[in-house]
Parts: sequence; structure tokens; C-alpha cells
Amino acid sequence: MAVNVNDPRGFVPSRHLSGRIDFSHNLMRVSANNPTPIFIGDPVFLGADGKVRRIATSAVSVGDRAPIGVVRSVYNSDGRPLTHNLPGTGQFIAASTQAFVDVVDDPDVIFLVNGDSAANQAQIGQFVRTTAGPANTALGRSGFQLRMADQTASAVGSHFQIVGVGPNEKLSGLGDTAFGANQDLEVIIVDHHYRRKYSRVGPEVGD
Repeated sequence: MAVNVNDPRGFVPSRHLSGRIDFSHNLMRVSANNPTPIFIGDPVFLGADGKVRRIATSAVSVGDRAPIGVVRSVYNSDGRPLTHNLPGTGQFIAASTQAFVDVVDDPDVIFLVNGDSAANQAQIGQFVRTTAGPANTALGRSGFQLRMADQTASAVGSHFQIVGVGPNEKLSGLGDTAFGANQDLEVIIVDHHYRRKYSRVGPEVGD
């Protein structure tokens, strides 16, 4: 039975193109000039200052910087896990706050993410942008979803490519015309920071 639930929680490492089951990650800095909060599950890019920021949900242009990965853990400016701050504050990096994050930055990781509307078999292999719904500040979970209305056959203008449906959804039957509303989908990052296909040297863009 398919699990058709509107459950935005950002991008969750699911599996690896090579079949590996581990997900490498690297500790990266967040600048005090970061314009937006950063949550676990947020996709991020590496800014000109060498620090990460959350990607924009707008259409991708040549001037935008490529995604480097997805946030897996968050830490304060001393490198201490924010779980130590509970219940006073949530597990997320507030805007304009210096901090650290662990980023799953392997370009071959497949991520599980909720679609913001119904998906169908024809969209497997298509390219798609994101939409940033309300994040869960208490839990520290991202509100990012896939913007299904913008799926396209061209990689230009998109950050992600749909490569399959989530494990809980496959019981609904691959090959069905429609999977249902708010399907869990699997995606990979398009034009990853470590595998750039075209120049991204313009101004930084953020939500």
C-alpha cells in the first residue's frame, strides 16, 4: 500500500548509486551573514566565502552556485550538537548565526524527499526544482519538497533529477499511471558542486 502523506521533511539520504549503504559527510562552516535559517534536510551550496547557505527555490541560472549536498547534523559555533540546547531552542541554525553543519556531499547519494503534489511514472527521469514549506522548528527538520508542477525533461533550471519512488511507495506498483498525492520520491543532485557541467560564478542566490 502506498504511503501518500504530505510529510515535508527535506532531503533524507536513502541509498547510493554504487549500492553502498553509508553516507559520507563533511563538517562545514555557516557564516554569521547567512540570510536564512538552516535545518536538517536542507540542500545547501558553498558560497564564495567557503561557507554554506541554503539553496534558493527559484529557477537555476548559470549565475547560481551548484548544490554541494544536504545538511545531516547541526552544531553551534563551538561545534557542540544543538541537541544540548533542548528544549530551550530547536535543532536548527537561525539566520545570521555562525555555526557548523555536517553536509552529505557525495554526488552519488540518492535522497528521499516528499513531492508537493501527485507524481506519476512518466516523471521518473525528469528534472525538478524545490519548494520550501514551513520547517519544523521544534524538531529541526526541513520543510523542503519537490515542486512537481515544474518537472521538465531539461536539466537547465533544476537542481534535482527524479530517479525513482521511495521504498514505501513501490508496493503501489511501478508502471501505474499515478502514484498518488505527495509521493515519496528519490532524487540525485544535478550539476553537483564537485561535478559542474557549466560555469557558476555569478552572484550568490538565496531565499
